[in-house]
Amino acid sequence: VCQAAGAVLYFGQRREPPWWSGGVVLLAALAGWWLLRGAPPPRAALAGIAALALGLTLAQAATWRAPDLLELPSRATIVTGTVAAVDVLAEGRRVLLVQPHLNGGPPQPRSLRIRMHRGDRQSVATGDHLRIRAILMPPAPPAYPGGWDLQRDVFYTGIGGFGYALNPSKRLSEGFPRGISGWMQRAREAIAARIAGALGGGTQAAIATTLLTGTTHSIPEADRAAFRDAGLAHLLAIAGLHIGIV
Repeated sequence: VCQAAGAVLYFGQRREPPWWSGGVVLLAALAGWWLLRGAPPPRAALAGIAALALGLTLAQAATWRAPDLLELPSRATIVTGTVAAVDVLAEGRRVLLVQPHLNGGPPQPRSLRIRMHRGDRQSVATGDHLRIRAILMPPAPPAYPGGWDLQRDVFYTGIGGFGYALNPSKRLSEGFPRGISGWMQRAREAIAARIAGALGGGTQAAIATTLLTGTTHSIPEADRAAFRDAGLAHLLAIAGLHIGIV
């Protein structure tokens, strides 16, 4: 709880605190905790202060590690990059491109999430090298004060913008995913393709894919609303997926 309070304290600041603030408080609290071995109440208080300072320091470190923001062009752009994920939507697909090149420029530090053209039949999987002509947009600000902050979320997940394709994509080369997470994502995509082939697509395939892979993007909005109205929306969350699998 104290560590979470430290993270909340960091995000509640209007200005970036000094880089040394969390570390100094953390070391001082740990030193006091070590020296006061015969006084349990003060040690407990110092342990709480140390946890709070640790939460602030970790939040600040996450900000330091975040890649630089992107300056997106305001007109149609040729985007090339490596596919890190393919999401099957209720209508169409979208891809996450890492280290994207904009109009042949150098690779960018942040990834881009682009919705593919509705009529695009190009076979795409995690690890492939793809080229798309798209309109790119920065993350939208909160819809109301205190609402869900998409800008803050994507800042820490490394996404630099969103977009939609104007034409069918072109796969420049077939590749293989990198790392365990990449192979897991490709396995999810293969499972989803097998389910769609066996059930013929549609809502049944979308719900089966959700229960087996955890990706909820392909469920149509009308069916999402039916889950919510029936009080069963929790089955589409992580805890509900665990229950469904069992």
